[in-house]
Amino acid sequence: MGVKYVGMIPAENPVRGNSGVNVLLMVDNPGESVKTVVRFFASDGGPWREILTEERDFPGNTHTHAYFHLPEGCFAPEAWGGEKPEELTLSVGVPGQQSLLLFFE
Repeated sequence: MGVKYVGMIPAENPVRGNSGVNVLLMVDNPGESVKTVVRFFASDGGPWREILTEERDFPGNTHTHAYFHLPEGCFAPEAWGGEKPEELTLSVGVPGQQSLLLFFE
């Protein structure tokens, strides 16, 4: 069955200044313990871009709160056609399936 991402909460929204974003990811693992690569994607309305991958262990038969830091480079103007994004859709796992909107100040 595998892990399921059941929720994602940014530490702040809108994102202030030139900082990265801390994200709480809630994960259900109804099966055995597993090591998996968690992938975060972002879109400014165009194609999805993978912005972070991180390998994590998830114990079996648990609901885990996993914390991730998306560094400021993920949101730098150079990564988005030379302009600082005003908003991005952030997704985990499969692009567009589990998403939230991030706003930038």
